Parts: sequence; C-alpha cells; structure tokens
Amino acid sequence: MAASGFAKKFKGLFSGITGNVWILGVVSMLTDVASEMIFAVLPVYLSSVLGLSTAVIGLIEGFAEASSNLSRMASGIVSDAIKKQKNVVIFGYALSSFSKPLFGFATSAPVMFVVRVADRMGKGIRDAPRDALIADSTKTKKRGAAFGLHRSMDKVGAVVGPLIAIVLLPLMAYNYRDFFLLSIIPGLLSLGVLYFYIREPAKKRLEAAKAKGKMNLNWNLFHPHLSPEFRKALAIALVFALGNFSFVFLMLRLVDFGIAAALIPVAYLASNLVYMLSATPIGFLSDKIGRKSILAAGYSIFCILCIIAAMGGGLEAGWLLIILYGLFTATVETMQRAFVVDIVGKERRATALGTYFGTVGLITFFASALAGLLWQYYGAWSAFAFAAVVSAVSLVMFLAWFPNGNSVTET
Repeated sequence: MAASGFAKKFKGLFSGITGNVWILGVVSMLTDVASEMIFAVLPVYLSSVLGLSTAVIGLIEGFAEASSNLSRMASGIVSDAIKKQKNVVIFGYALSSFSKPLFGFATSAPVMFVVRVADRMGKGIRDAPRDALIADSTKTKKRGAAFGLHRSMDKVGAVVGPLIAIVLLPLMAYNYRDFFLLSIIPGLLSLGVLYFYIREPAKKRLEAAKAKGKMNLNWNLFHPHLSPEFRKALAIALVFALGNFSFVFLMLRLVDFGIAAALIPVAYLASNLVYMLSATPIGFLSDKIGRKSILAAGYSIFCILCIIAAMGGGLEAGWLLIILYGLFTATVETMQRAFVVDIVGKERRATALGTYFGTVGLITFFASALAGLLWQYYGAWSAFAFAAVVSAVSLVMFLAWFPNGNSVTET
C-alpha cells in the first residue's frame, strides 16, 4: 500500500508534464553528452596542449558565448515569425552536433575560434525556440516543474559526458583528435529523436497554417507583448552578465585551490551532478512560492561563490566552489527561462527569450574578455572580486524592481 501510494504521488507530481518536455529532455541529454565530454577537458586542452594564454582563452570564450546568445535573438524572432519552432530547433542542434568533432582538428587559436563559435551558434539557434516549445507544451501551474525537469535531464548528459572523458581519454592515451570525433555519436542520436518524435503543439500548428508560410519579422523591445517587467528583468540580466564570465576561469582557478589538473574533469562532473539533482526540485518549488525568491537566491549564491574564489583557500574551499556553482547554475538557468515566459505574452515567447539572452550575449563577450585581462595583469582574485561586486548590484536591483514577485500573463 505504501509503495502504491508513493507511486500515485510520484505520478501526480509529474502530471501535466507533456511528452514534448520529456522528449526534449532526452534530446538535450544526448546533446550534452557530446558537449560536456569535450568541455570537461577543453580548459586543459586550450592551456596545456595548445598553449593559449588566459587572455586568448577569454577572447575565444567571450566571442563564442556572445555568438551563442546573439543567435538566440535571431532564432527566437524567426521561429515566432514562421510559427514553426521544430525546424529551427533541428537546425541549431545539427550545427552544434556536426561542429563538435572538428575540435580535434583545431590546433591553433584561429581554427579553435571558428569551431568554438560554430558550436555555440548552434546552441544559441536552438535554445529560444526550444524553450518556447516547452512553455507552449505546458500549463502555467507546471511551468517551473517543466523547465526544472528539462534542465535536470539536460544535466544527466553533463554528468555522463565528463565520466566518458575521465574513463576514455586515458585509455586512448590522451589522443584528443580521436576522442573529439566520438562526440558525433550522441549528436546524431539526438537529431534522430528530435526529428521523429517532437510535434508542434496543436495551437502552434493552427497558427502556422493561418500564416501560410509568410514571415512577419516584427522585433520591437517596446512591443506590448514585451512588458515593462520584461525590460526591467533584461536590464538586471545585463548588469549580472558583466560578472558572469565563462566557467573555464573557475575551472582554472581550482588549480590554485590545490585541485590537480587531472581532477578538473572530476570537479566539473561534480558540479553538473549538483545541477542535475537540484534543477527539478527548484522548478517545483518555484511553482509553489514564486520565481522571484528562487532567482534572488541564485544571484546571492553566485556572489558568495565569487567572494570565496577571490579570497582563495585550500581543497575544501575548492570543492565548496564546485557545489555552489552547480547550485547557482541550476537555480539561475532554470528560473530565468520560467521568469521571462511568465512576464511576456505568449505570442512573443521565443522572441522574448531570444532577446533576453541575445542582449545578455553582448555583455558576455566583455565579461569573459575582461576576466581574462584582469586575471593576467592583476591576478585571479581581481576577476572574481569584480564579479562579486557586479552580482551584488544586480541582486539589489532585482529586489528593488520586483518587490512583490512577478505577474503571470496567461494560463
């Protein structure tokens, strides 16, 4: 009886989570296996194998992240215009999947720049319409749960990917080229699942039929569907992005805390495991108490993380940073998506998500580039101290501009 009661509660907990959400979770999981098996070893590959300086790494990562977020803006506008999200999502996943094997052939900074940018552009192209597809497939009362579940499934791949790197790379005698080529396998599997099993929601298919293939590219930051609350949230995100530089720098900082370079993939795995276990409960909690409190907590965690990273410490502090980073990313990445969808009209969901992350991308380039320069000329502490101050400012802005939480625009 107890087991039966637990099963009913478990089923009820996930009721309202549609097939599209689960399938997109599987697609993201497979893609993240490919992405994270590479990213887990990328910092060491860039610095030790290719011999790139932190300033050059910062520029590459900055441009890559900026291109990713700018692509989100374009794909969001296009998918809203053509009323077809699936096709845009497939294109983004395909570009990313076919770029990853090329990392093994990137033996210089210029070639690495092109490959890294192509990979991140693919991610940017798929993200906004995919997140809009999740929102369109889910009722408001389950929106946080849907985004949380998707992020958790995404991070299953982020746990499996580093595990593959930890096991296979030594067995392959650290042959990075062959190792990177293996990433095509999960990438192709994700494309197959996406193509055959995802369907546009019925309302979206009806809108596409009425549009009759016509494109109405109507982007306007002051469009009625992009509410004043959205513009406030965007301004806060832009400030926060100034200090939210690439995770590569935190991974490099862990060496200063006494974590051996060979254990960096293990540390990255641990961070993703924390994310995976946290995102779904965070999403469910936000459906109960609101997005504002959860998102503010995420900003606070990042500020604390940066203070610790700036001050320095030993192994215990280094592993604490990994835990905090996993918790921070699970909170902010889940809540930003749900929060944005809550405060805009459903007709411009992909546009809003793309605009939000696209304009943040303009700042992300400067954040990573600035972090690299601060690190190189003033030491690692300066990059993290700057990030701590910026995140504190963004937290104050958020609490001041959203004192009563967010309003949901539709059901």
